Amino acid sequence: MALRTEKFDALVESRIEVSDRSDSADVMYAEQRADVVEDLYGEAGPAEGATSDELRARFTAATTDPESGRTTSGFDSLAYTAELRRLLIDRQAVTEDELVALARARSDNVGAAVVAVDEELAARIRPGSLEEVEATEDGDIRMDVKLTTGD
Repeated sequence: MALRTEKFDALVESRIEVSDRSDSADVMYAEQRADVVEDLYGEAGPAEGATSDELRARFTAATTDPESGRTTSGFDSLAYTAELRRLLIDRQAVTEDELVALARARSDNVGAAVVAVDEELAARIRPGSLEEVEATEDGDIRMDVKLTTGD
């Protein structure tokens, strides 16, 4: 999920940088980001059978003023953009190479943490082979670490 999120956020940032609105002082960053996310959703096509118009309707609520009795319609743009973002992040592809690179980085970080405690242990750290594991029901990824004494 972190890789998907990182890829999606990088895509959004690159779109903002090349947009004709990126240098405009009149347009807030949040508005630019929302516009780009909505554009990307339109390009990707509806997910879970929900078009952007259907999602807009889902995040629009009618409210009635108790004093005047007038009914107004309110659109929750933050929740709408967050839902589009969630749907698009779920659709980001992650390659095997990216997963291997992440596993190696995690392994290196564990080694660095051990060496930070005692530099003499650096010569004794040997990364093992990478193995594919399934996420737990909570979405956590297990990382086995074996510590042995001697050579």
